[in-house]
Amino acid sequence: MTPYIVQLLGIGLLWVSLHCVGMCGPIMVMLNTGTAAASEESSGGADLWVGVRNVFAYQTGRAVTYALLGAMAGGFGAVLETTVRVVSRSTVLVVAAALIVAGLARLPVIRRHLTGREEGSDALSGLGARLGRAGRRLSRLVPDRGRLRIGAFGAVMGLLPCMLMFWVLGLAASTADPVQGAGIMVGLVVATTPVLVLAGTSPLLAGSSWRQYGETITSLALLVSGTWLGLVGAAANGWIDHLHVAFELGERAFKIMLW
Repeated sequence: MTPYIVQLLGIGLLWVSLHCVGMCGPIMVMLNTGTAAASEESSGGADLWVGVRNVFAYQTGRAVTYALLGAMAGGFGAVLETTVRVVSRSTVLVVAAALIVAGLARLPVIRRHLTGREEGSDALSGLGARLGRAGRRLSRLVPDRGRLRIGAFGAVMGLLPCMLMFWVLGLAASTADPVQGAGIMVGLVVATTPVLVLAGTSPLLAGSSWRQYGETITSLALLVSGTWLGLVGAAANGWIDHLHVAFELGERAFKIMLW
């Protein structure tokens, strides 16, 4: 198992720092900005601790999904990886659309039109109403608080066609052992946790002055993640090219996939 761990914790850490900040980082910002905005009376230290626990809840959900996939990959090999790729090509588009719609529905300008506090054109008001209704229906996919819901959300996100996940799933299949396969996949969650803690707690570290912009930050974070996931899904389905950064290390060629 040592060669797989060396790959994961070696070049994998560089890959994690570039990929996860863009794909899952905004989701963590969304979760923790909602926490900060909802807790105006609490101290910054308390908010920060809550934010860290939100990230851990999200990562725990991912770890459960990844451990199951890794165990099955270790037992069944590349057949499972192919099956997961096929399923995730559709799920990523659904989640991307959900995040984008929820992000639009939470934009302050649309919320004002929706609640009637600002007059606008009938077309824009109708759009706001439709986005608001869709956003409420999809709200369970984008929780603001509640460790169990955040963990469940992380478990769903573990099924998306993340390039990192497929790389490590291939390593898990190569172990030909369910226990080692699960361990390798959980190792990916451990490797991604520090960078997601930094990204996710950034709005809490920024101070209380950011709380008045909580809804706007949350909306933008949802839109960034939804767009990123949409690009991942489009590339996974072959509609656009994968974007990657190529480099050499020790006379070996590597590629860091962005989507």
